[in-house]
Amino acid sequence: MGKKMKQEEKVVEKEVRKVMVDEAILESIEKETPKMKVITLSEISDKYGIRVSTAKLILKRLEEKGLIKLVSSDRRLKIWTGTKAEAAAS
Repeated sequence: MGKKMKQEEKVVEKEVRKVMVDEAILESIEKETPKMKVITLSEISDKYGIRVSTAKLILKRLEEKGLIKLVSSDRRLKIWTGTKAEAAAS
């Protein structure tokens, strides 16, 4: 009979993302996102370490303020662009 090889268990670390957003993070999001060319929920979530649902609420508020503009919308993916990035491209 052949030898049995031990299989190493893979350890997957789960990242804990923030639900509540600090004022400092919120201010930096408001400052940086209008300059971005392409804005997605996953990009904001990864960059600032917040949940996607929280990022969705923040981007909705920024759109209402006029800091970002919705470019493309699908049932799964929404893409925004910053108003300052749009003005610089024109």
